[in-house]
Amino acid sequence: MDRPTIIDVRRRSEQGITQPFFCRADDGYWYWVKGHDAGRHSLCAEWLAGLIAIEDAQVTQCCGFAESASQILAAKSRGLVSDWTG
Repeated sequence: MDRPTIIDVRRRSEQGITQPFFCRADDGYWYWVKGHDAGRHSLCAEWLAGLIAIEDAQVTQCCGFAESASQILAAKSRGLVSDWTG
């Protein structure tokens, strides 16, 4: 499965310790995205929890990897998207 590319960052969550971003990808779907600032422990915990949920047939897919579009990174450098570390 190809990794979706994040093309739009709509907002940052006000809830949760890592405050993920609500983003649109080039596949047309919206995702909650955590970046490097979430830390390895948090990202690994999310990944493992997702695998367990899939194994228990509670969901069909709940986590994965995405790429950051160059436009998002350029917007960050201009201060238009704050706190994006994708």
